[in-house]
Amino acid sequence: MVDYNKRDARIQISTNSKLKEEATEILQDMQLDMSTIFNVLLAQIVKKKEIPFKIELQRHKSVVYDDFIESLIQSEKDIKNQNTFSVSEAFDELRREFYLDD
Repeated sequence: MVDYNKRDARIQISTNSKLKEEATEILQDMQLDMSTIFNVLLAQIVKKKEIPFKIELQRHKSVVYDDFIESLIQSEKDIKNQNTFSVSEAFDELRREFYLDD
């Protein structure tokens, strides 16, 4: 069994200074430090064999991985059923959906 409390490797990351500052303050309030929280994160990734939280991309709307996969599956069905649009129609729809109209 691996002793995850043994700290014999180093990881160096780059991040935004404001992000680091804000996260450090929050972690200090929780009586944690960056090293501890990253070790907890890595242990959870190993234990669960996945990232232990849902990752969302913030754009004009939240895009979640499951929604993306569902859209791909629906797209495949639409293609098979010949329920498709021209490129210009598709771009028009994207502009409307993401509020990109001029």
